[in-house]
Amino acid sequence: MDALREKLRKGELSGAVLDVFYEEPLPANSPLWSTPNLIMSPHCAVDDESVYVERCLDIFFDNLKRFFASRPLNNVVDTRLGY
Repeated sequence: MDALREKLRKGELSGAVLDVFYEEPLPANSPLWSTPNLIMSPHCAVDDESVYVERCLDIFFDNLKRFFASRPLNNVVDTRLGY
């Protein structure tokens, strides 16, 4: 990451997009947050939107039914792990 940050900072690379990081969530003090011309997404990029979106909606609507039925939810974030 240091080499990428340096290339972006010097303008030797016009831009970059990152979706996955060694440590997730990315710590608040990471220098990546202030790296110029760097776009970061929260580990949500997808290469097949037709399957991904449908699956996400299935999980969401299933969890909505579970929520209203006071049942445990699926795919819950583990706040101890940060994802």
